[in-house]
Amino acid sequence: MARESGRDQARAQFAERLRQALHRCGIGRREYARLGAVVGVTKQAARAWVEGHNLPTREHIAVLAQTLGVRQAWLEYGEGPMFPGEEVLVGEAAAQGYEVQAAFTLDEREKQLLLAYRRLDVTSRAAVEQLVHLLGKRVGPDSSCGGDL
Repeated sequence: MARESGRDQARAQFAERLRQALHRCGIGRREYARLGAVVGVTKQAARAWVEGHNLPTREHIAVLAQTLGVRQAWLEYGEGPMFPGEEVLVGEAAAQGYEVQAAFTLDEREKQLLLAYRRLDVTSRAAVEQLVHLLGKRVGPDSSCGGDL
């Protein structure tokens, strides 16, 4: 019995994380057909995930995480931050030429930009990357401009 309640708890916790990610992407809790179509399953399977009756396969979790712009480990197990890049190591920032004192997290605007970027097709992503690269040359790490300028 204790093992079954552990499974129930795991399903409920996964469902809560899934609902949270869906909400942030503007997908309503009852949009099972839309969710199923994105992942390639029936709306009944998607409903079972959202309501905590079943867990998706690891392959489906990977597709969900990528589609919703969240970390797979967070979606699957609740481990670490929700979004990729929320915790950037000092060494990574320093390698880019930025002077930082400690690890930092993305603010809400940066999270929204990352989510929007992850929803783009490959061609649009390439265009955004080129634009950011060009802007980075204009206002690079040596610039005295603040983030709000």
